[in-house]
Amino acid sequence: MTLKILAGTALFLLLGYGGIHSQWPARAGLENMGVEAAEQALREAALASLTEAGVGWANVTMNGQKAVLSGTAPDAEAAEAAATLVRTSVWAGGYVGGGITSVDISRVRFETMLDAAPPVAAPFTWSASLADGEGVTLVGFVPDDRVRLALVAEAESLFEGPVEDLMQVARGAPEGDWTRAASLSLAALSHLETGQVEAHDAEFTLSGLAVDVATADLAREPLAAYPTGLTITTAINLMPGTLVEDDSSDAELEEAGEQEE
Repeated sequence: MTLKILAGTALFLLLGYGGIHSQWPARAGLENMGVEAAEQALREAALASLTEAGVGWANVTMNGQKAVLSGTAPDAEAAEAAATLVRTSVWAGGYVGGGITSVDISRVRFETMLDAAPPVAAPFTWSASLADGEGVTLVGFVPDDRVRLALVAEAESLFEGPVEDLMQVARGAPEGDWTRAASLSLAALSHLETGQVEAHDAEFTLSGLAVDVATADLAREPLAAYPTGLTITTAINLMPGTLVEDDSSDAELEEAGEQEE
Protein backbone atom coordinates (compact mmCIF):
# COMPACT_ATOMS: atom_id res chain seq x y z
CA MET A 1 0.00 0.00 0.00
CA THR A 2 2.86 2.38 0.81
CA LEU A 3 4.33 1.87 -2.68
CA LYS A 4 0.96 2.75 -4.24
CA ILE A 5 0.78 6.00 -2.26
CA LEU A 6 4.36 6.95 -3.11
CA ALA A 7 3.83 6.13 -6.79
CA GLY A 8 0.68 8.24 -6.89
CA THR A 9 2.41 11.16 -5.18
CA ALA A 10 5.34 10.94 -7.57
CA LEU A 11 3.00 11.05 -10.53
CA PHE A 12 1.28 14.18 -9.25
CA LEU A 13 4.62 15.92 -8.74
CA LEU A 14 5.94 14.82 -12.13
CA LEU A 15 2.98 15.49 -14.36
CA GLY A 16 0.27 17.37 -12.55
CA TYR A 17 -3.24 16.03 -12.29
CA GLY A 18 -4.58 17.79 -15.39
CA GLY A 19 -1.65 16.83 -17.61
CA ILE A 20 -1.75 13.11 -16.93
CA HIS A 21 -5.52 12.89 -17.46
CA SER A 22 -6.46 15.28 -20.24
CA GLN A 23 -3.44 15.80 -22.47
CA TRP A 24 -1.24 12.68 -22.38
CA PRO A 25 1.50 12.98 -23.43
CA ALA A 26 2.43 15.55 -26.10
CA ARG A 27 -0.11 18.27 -25.35
CA ALA A 28 0.94 18.33 -21.70
CA GLY A 29 4.25 19.90 -22.75
CA LEU A 30 6.27 17.04 -21.29
CA GLU A 31 9.63 15.94 -22.55
CA ASN A 32 10.26 12.30 -23.46
CA MET A 33 11.93 11.50 -20.15
CA GLY A 34 8.91 12.77 -18.25
CA VAL A 35 6.53 10.55 -20.19
CA GLU A 36 8.76 7.50 -19.84
CA ALA A 37 9.18 8.07 -16.12
CA ALA A 38 5.41 8.39 -15.70
CA GLU A 39 4.75 5.17 -17.60
CA GLN A 40 7.36 3.35 -15.52
CA ALA A 41 5.83 4.63 -12.26
CA LEU A 42 2.39 3.44 -13.36
CA ARG A 43 3.76 0.03 -14.35
CA GLU A 44 5.61 -0.42 -11.04
CA ALA A 45 2.47 0.47 -9.08
CA ALA A 46 0.41 -1.99 -11.14
CA LEU A 47 2.93 -4.79 -10.64
CA ALA A 48 3.08 -4.07 -6.91
CA SER A 49 -0.70 -4.31 -6.69
CA LEU A 50 -0.67 -7.66 -8.49
CA THR A 51 2.11 -8.97 -6.25
CA GLU A 52 0.28 -7.94 -3.07
CA ALA A 53 -2.77 -9.87 -4.30
CA GLY A 54 -0.70 -12.97 -5.11
CA VAL A 55 -1.23 -12.72 -8.87
CA GLY A 56 1.95 -14.21 -10.29
CA TRP A 57 0.90 -15.00 -13.84
CA ALA A 58 0.39 -11.45 -15.10
CA ASN A 59 2.75 -9.01 -16.79
CA VAL A 60 2.03 -5.33 -17.43
CA THR A 61 3.24 -2.95 -20.11
CA MET A 62 2.13 0.65 -20.49
CA ASN A 63 1.09 2.75 -23.48
CA GLY A 64 0.59 6.17 -21.95
CA GLN A 65 -2.09 5.69 -19.30
CA LYS A 66 -3.37 2.49 -20.92
CA ALA A 67 -2.14 -0.75 -19.35
CA VAL A 68 -1.74 -3.91 -21.40
CA LEU A 69 -2.08 -7.10 -19.39
CA SER A 70 -0.50 -10.33 -20.64
CA GLY A 71 0.29 -13.81 -19.42
CA THR A 72 -1.64 -17.04 -18.88
CA ALA A 73 -4.57 -16.71 -16.49
CA PRO A 74 -6.48 -19.59 -14.89
CA ASP A 75 -9.70 -18.30 -16.47
CA ALA A 76 -11.50 -15.19 -17.71
CA GLU A 77 -12.68 -14.26 -14.21
CA ALA A 78 -9.07 -14.20 -12.97
CA ALA A 79 -8.08 -11.98 -15.89
CA GLU A 80 -10.88 -9.51 -15.09
CA ALA A 81 -9.89 -9.46 -11.42
CA ALA A 82 -6.27 -8.74 -12.35
CA ALA A 83 -7.41 -5.95 -14.67
CA THR A 84 -9.32 -4.35 -11.78
CA LEU A 85 -6.22 -4.51 -9.56
CA VAL A 86 -4.14 -2.83 -12.25
CA ARG A 87 -6.73 -0.16 -13.02
CA THR A 88 -7.06 0.83 -9.34
CA SER A 89 -3.36 0.59 -8.45
CA VAL A 90 -3.01 4.41 -8.62
CA TRP A 91 -5.94 6.49 -7.35
CA ALA A 92 -9.46 5.21 -8.09
CA GLY A 93 -8.84 4.12 -11.67
CA GLY A 94 -10.63 5.05 -14.88
CA TYR A 95 -10.71 8.19 -16.98
CA VAL A 96 -11.94 10.50 -14.22
CA GLY A 97 -10.07 9.31 -11.17
CA GLY A 98 -7.24 7.10 -12.29
CA GLY A 99 -3.56 7.17 -13.11
CA ILE A 100 -4.31 4.11 -15.27
CA THR A 101 -7.36 4.90 -17.36
CA SER A 102 -7.95 1.51 -19.02
CA VAL A 103 -6.63 -2.05 -19.09
CA ASP A 104 -6.39 -4.16 -22.25
CA ILE A 105 -6.66 -7.92 -21.56
CA SER A 106 -6.80 -9.05 -25.19
CA ARG A 107 -3.30 -10.56 -24.91
CA VAL A 108 -4.12 -12.68 -21.87
CA ARG A 109 -4.29 -16.40 -22.53
CA PHE A 110 -6.14 -18.94 -20.44
CA GLU A 111 -4.92 -22.26 -19.09
CA THR A 112 -7.62 -24.04 -21.09
CA MET A 113 -5.70 -23.01 -24.21
CA LEU A 114 -2.65 -24.98 -23.04
CA ASP A 115 -4.15 -28.47 -22.98
CA ALA A 116 -2.43 -29.50 -26.21
CA ALA A 117 1.37 -29.58 -26.34
CA PRO A 118 2.85 -27.01 -28.72
CA PRO A 119 4.14 -28.29 -32.06
CA VAL A 120 7.77 -29.20 -32.69
CA ALA A 121 9.60 -26.70 -34.90
CA ALA A 122 12.36 -28.21 -37.02
CA PRO A 123 14.29 -26.12 -37.79
CA PHE A 124 13.72 -23.80 -34.86
CA THR A 125 13.77 -20.41 -36.60
CA TRP A 126 13.30 -16.87 -35.32
CA SER A 127 13.96 -13.36 -36.61
CA ALA A 128 13.78 -9.70 -35.63
CA SER A 129 13.60 -7.13 -38.44
CA LEU A 130 14.26 -3.41 -37.95
CA ALA A 131 13.10 -0.84 -40.51
CA ASP A 132 14.64 2.66 -40.54
CA GLY A 133 15.65 2.58 -36.89
CA GLU A 134 12.03 2.44 -35.73
CA GLY A 135 9.50 -0.37 -35.77
CA VAL A 136 10.64 -3.94 -35.24
CA THR A 137 8.90 -7.17 -36.24
CA LEU A 138 9.44 -10.38 -34.28
CA VAL A 139 8.70 -13.58 -36.20
CA GLY A 140 9.28 -17.27 -35.60
CA PHE A 141 9.35 -19.72 -32.73
CA VAL A 142 9.99 -19.27 -29.01
CA PRO A 143 10.16 -21.90 -26.24
CA ASP A 144 7.15 -20.61 -24.27
CA ASP A 145 4.87 -17.63 -23.67
CA ARG A 146 7.07 -16.29 -20.88
CA VAL A 147 9.94 -15.93 -23.36
CA ARG A 148 7.64 -14.42 -25.98
CA LEU A 149 6.38 -11.76 -23.59
CA ALA A 150 9.89 -11.04 -22.30
CA LEU A 151 11.21 -10.50 -25.84
CA VAL A 152 8.30 -8.23 -26.71
CA ALA A 153 8.86 -6.18 -23.56
CA GLU A 154 12.58 -5.93 -24.26
CA ALA A 155 11.98 -4.86 -27.85
CA GLU A 156 9.54 -2.20 -26.66
CA SER A 157 12.23 -0.81 -24.36
CA LEU A 158 14.98 -0.89 -27.00
CA PHE A 159 13.22 0.47 -30.09
CA GLU A 160 11.33 3.72 -30.54
CA GLY A 161 8.70 2.45 -32.98
CA PRO A 162 5.97 -0.16 -32.65
CA VAL A 163 6.75 -3.82 -31.98
CA GLU A 164 4.87 -6.37 -34.07
CA ASP A 165 4.67 -9.76 -32.38
CA LEU A 166 4.23 -12.65 -34.83
CA MET A 167 5.98 -15.23 -32.66
CA GLN A 168 4.59 -18.68 -31.85
CA VAL A 169 5.33 -21.13 -29.06
CA ALA A 170 6.96 -24.36 -30.21
CA ARG A 171 9.15 -27.16 -28.95
CA GLY A 172 12.55 -27.88 -30.44
CA ALA A 173 14.69 -24.99 -29.18
CA PRO A 174 18.42 -25.80 -29.33
CA GLU A 175 20.40 -26.57 -26.19
CA GLY A 176 21.92 -23.61 -24.42
CA ASP A 177 20.47 -20.30 -23.23
CA TRP A 178 18.46 -19.51 -26.38
CA THR A 179 16.51 -16.76 -24.64
CA ARG A 180 19.67 -14.88 -23.64
CA ALA A 181 21.03 -15.24 -27.17
CA ALA A 182 17.87 -13.70 -28.61
CA SER A 183 17.97 -10.92 -26.01
CA LEU A 184 21.60 -10.04 -26.75
CA SER A 185 20.82 -10.07 -30.46
CA LEU A 186 18.01 -7.55 -29.96
CA ALA A 187 20.37 -5.32 -27.97
CA ALA A 188 22.86 -5.42 -30.84
CA LEU A 189 20.18 -4.74 -33.45
CA SER A 190 18.99 -1.67 -31.55
CA HIS A 191 22.20 0.19 -32.49
CA LEU A 192 21.60 -0.18 -36.24
CA GLU A 193 19.58 2.03 -38.56
CA THR A 194 18.10 -0.95 -40.32
CA GLY A 195 18.86 -4.63 -40.07
CA GLN A 196 17.82 -8.12 -39.13
CA VAL A 197 18.63 -10.90 -36.70
CA GLU A 198 17.93 -14.41 -37.96
CA ALA A 199 18.21 -17.64 -36.01
CA HIS A 200 18.33 -21.13 -37.47
CA ASP A 201 18.52 -23.59 -34.59
CA ALA A 202 21.73 -22.71 -32.69
CA GLU A 203 23.11 -20.33 -35.34
CA PHE A 204 22.25 -16.63 -35.23
CA THR A 205 23.21 -13.96 -37.78
CA LEU A 206 23.06 -10.17 -37.49
CA SER A 207 23.16 -7.97 -40.57
CA GLY A 208 22.36 -4.33 -41.21
CA LEU A 209 23.54 -0.72 -41.55
CA ALA A 210 25.27 1.45 -38.94
CA VAL A 211 25.80 5.20 -39.16
CA ASP A 212 29.52 4.99 -38.35
CA VAL A 213 32.29 2.70 -37.12
CA ALA A 214 31.71 3.57 -33.46
CA THR A 215 28.05 2.61 -33.72
CA ALA A 216 28.94 -0.62 -35.49
CA ASP A 217 31.29 -1.42 -32.61
CA LEU A 218 28.50 -0.69 -30.12
CA ALA A 219 26.27 -3.13 -31.96
CA ARG A 220 28.87 -5.84 -31.59
CA GLU A 221 29.59 -5.28 -27.88
CA PRO A 222 26.61 -7.25 -26.46
CA LEU A 223 27.56 -10.25 -28.59
CA ALA A 224 30.77 -10.80 -26.62
CA ALA A 225 28.62 -12.34 -23.88
CA TYR A 226 26.91 -14.85 -26.17
CA PRO A 227 25.98 -18.07 -24.32
CA THR A 228 27.91 -21.28 -24.77
CA GLY A 229 26.60 -23.59 -27.46
CA LEU A 230 25.07 -20.83 -29.61
CA THR A 231 26.82 -18.78 -32.28
CA ILE A 232 26.33 -15.30 -33.73
CA THR A 233 27.83 -14.04 -36.99
CA THR A 234 27.68 -10.36 -37.95
CA ALA A 235 27.76 -8.56 -41.29
CA ILE A 236 27.38 -4.83 -40.64
CA ASN A 237 27.78 -2.24 -43.38
CA LEU A 238 28.46 1.42 -42.79
CA MET A 239 26.10 3.78 -44.50
CA PRO A 240 26.38 4.12 -47.47
CA GLY A 241 28.10 0.72 -47.66
CA THR A 242 31.59 0.23 -46.27
CA LEU A 243 31.79 -3.35 -45.02
CA VAL A 244 32.75 -3.87 -41.41
CA GLU A 245 34.79 -7.01 -40.81
CA ASP A 246 32.65 -10.09 -40.14
CA ASP A 247 32.83 -11.50 -36.64
CA SER A 248 31.75 -14.74 -35.02
CA SER A 249 31.14 -15.15 -31.31
CA ASP A 250 31.21 -18.83 -30.44
CA ALA A 251 32.04 -19.74 -26.87
CA GLU A 252 32.84 -23.32 -27.80
CA LEU A 253 35.38 -22.26 -30.43
CA GLU A 254 37.00 -19.86 -27.98
CA GLU A 255 37.37 -22.62 -25.42
CA ALA A 256 38.90 -24.91 -28.04
CA GLY A 257 41.40 -22.20 -28.99
CA GLU A 258 42.46 -21.76 -25.38
CA GLN A 259 43.07 -25.50 -25.05
CA GLU A 260 45.29 -25.54 -28.14
CA GLU A 261 47.45 -22.78 -26.67
